[in-house]
Amino acid sequence: MIHSEVEMKKWKKEQLKYFEKYMKSFPKDSKEHNLLKKGIKDLESTI
Repeated sequence: MIHSEVEMKKWKKEQLKYFEKYMKSFPKDSKEHNLLKKGIKDLESTI
């Protein structure tokens, strides 16, 4: 299935919101928090 660039940007922004909310459930210096933070940064760089 081919997605338009606009749809992909919308999907990525939705994922960022979800991951940022999920990240708040972990302590700031935890392994999970840091992993999500890196993933968010990587995803943001593709928008």
